[in-house]
Amino acid sequence: YGLPVFASKGTIAGAQKFNRTDYQPVAFEGSRESGYQRMQIGGFTVIPFPTEHDANEPVGFYIWHEETGGILFATDTYYLKNRFAGLSNILIECNYSQEKLEANLIAGKIDAARYRRVRESHLSYTTCLETLQANDLSKVYNIVLIHTSRDNGNALTFREGIAKATGKTVSVAKPGLVLNFNKTPF
Repeated sequence: YGLPVFASKGTIAGAQKFNRTDYQPVAFEGSRESGYQRMQIGGFTVIPFPTEHDANEPVGFYIWHEETGGILFATDTYYLKNRFAGLSNILIECNYSQEKLEANLIAGKIDAARYRRVRESHLSYTTCLETLQANDLSKVYNIVLIHTSRDNGNALTFREGIAKATGKTVSVAKPGLVLNFNKTPF
């Protein structure tokens, strides 16, 4: 579609089989070991940070813009070791509940390999909540739960639990969802 693709060098290398000739991926400077350099994309400052996933050099993003403030984008990870300051909006994976995942394993709805893969590559409800609580949410207006498993999670329960625990507006990503991501809620 003529859109630039920004990714880590490891992600680009891991996706070589999908590369097409009509786009040119742009690798973030740096690495998991040395740290990534911030990148200016239009009015957005993007700072990649390493995440934990079963992929080649996965990253999440801290994104800052004058109108939106700080945005955290983290998906396809089972743990975030970073803490973030100045957040106004958060998009974070909330994939599964441990109880539902175990029940699906016992009932034979998933096999042991899928059980292990989910636990080793996706953020559970409990870890998502702990991650949110480990950060300063005082200026956060929106928390958007992304990448919720239809089979191993419950979007409504997740939304209600995180809203109650954080006192913030919590939404679950779905087609057609429109939110105001400005620094102020009005």
